Amino acid sequence: MELTAEQISALAPDASSLAAGRKLGGPKDWRGTGRDAQSLWGECQGSALYQVKIDRGSFAYNCTCPSRKLPCKHVLGLLFLAGSGAHVTEGAAPEWVSSWLEKRTETAKKKEEKQQAAESKPVDTEAQAKRAAKRVANVNDGISQLDLWMADLVRGGLGALDRHNLTFWQDQAKRLVNAQARGLAGRVERLGEIVSSGPDWPERFLGELGRLSLLTEAYGRISSLDPRLAADVRQMIGWNVDELDSPSTLQAVYDRWLVLGQSVTDEERIRVERNWLLGLSTARTALVLQFAFGTQPFPQSIVPSTVIDGEISFYESAFPQRAQILKRSSDEPRYSGKLVGSSIAEMLTHAAEATACQPWIERTVGVIADARLAPVSSGPWQLCDADGFAVPVARSPRWTMLAMTGGVATTFAGLWNGVAFEPLGAVIDDVYVAISERAS
Repeated sequence: MELTAEQISALAPDASSLAAGRKLGGPKDWRGTGRDAQSLWGECQGSALYQVKIDRGSFAYNCTCPSRKLPCKHVLGLLFLAGSGAHVTEGAAPEWVSSWLEKRTETAKKKEEKQQAAESKPVDTEAQAKRAAKRVANVNDGISQLDLWMADLVRGGLGALDRHNLTFWQDQAKRLVNAQARGLAGRVERLGEIVSSGPDWPERFLGELGRLSLLTEAYGRISSLDPRLAADVRQMIGWNVDELDSPSTLQAVYDRWLVLGQSVTDEERIRVERNWLLGLSTARTALVLQFAFGTQPFPQSIVPSTVIDGEISFYESAFPQRAQILKRSSDEPRYSGKLVGSSIAEMLTHAAEATACQPWIERTVGVIADARLAPVSSGPWQLCDADGFAVPVARSPRWTMLAMTGGVATTFAGLWNGVAFEPLGAVIDDVYVAISERAS
């Protein structure tokens, strides 16, 4: 599968890497380039001679350069060079490429064997129960302290909050991390970011504080909740989804999944990749998260605007959205054709229904048909549909989206966060084109 220039651009970690990668997209800096059915390779002359190799099936990559940005400019340059259709000939992979592929295959095999061995190993149920009971006790103590802390905030009044520096919020978050309630810690830190962040910050702060209080109240009554909602509550408190679900409990759905958009964020020393998918037959939407430590690559290569033909499994939830790729038979380089979209009113109704099922949901996918961007000189831009409805558009990629669409009506895909529409991509000349937040 060959990537388009837009898809290669979407892989760039930032704008400077993208510019440098495009600059390396010509033949003058390369030697020994080639490709076969499985791989793509080349040597790039920089301050040293760097060996670049790419697995064409999974789009995993490796470069001998010391860059901490992934993918580096050399990987991007080789992809641009190969995408130009010249200067990269078919041939047999050199030893330094084939040995890398063999090592990847061996590593994957060992990982699978290790997992199978762990699954077959007898579980010490007594020790497991003790660890679980200790964690529940820690979480209960942490939530009790958090409830008192929130009551003190309200008692002191919002006017006193701007006197606190960032350490005030971080200290409370650290106490929750120590109580093994990392999910709550993140929400406390977001509270501190809201204070004095704009003229409407008191309203946003109270809304977020109310959702946090609702979450601790729900955890206190978790035994009476619907099992799916209880799973949501535990996950938001701090339990990993892998700790809550076994593969047998996951809901598997087969489809051709269009990758609507992707973003990568740094959270402490962990990089988090969020991929938003749309089932072209089922119209199901999914959020696939991947995690990588430091500069390590993500487990799978997921490219915006491509179509994944395979099966994904949804984790248990009152509003199933988080998922993992279970089986992946093939990828298509891009989606050509119409996307079934809705009106803005229908998108808002869908979001309201999702919130009714799961009150803490932060974003829902919307595909809006026959809509156009309307720039506004003062205030937020608008996305307007054929029925005359409009919603605010988030600031980040709007100029890029306006340039892509030319201001004409088309089908937009994006995320509704309760306040604004965050564009992920649009259909341009019957081809879906994703926008990358990393390279915009």
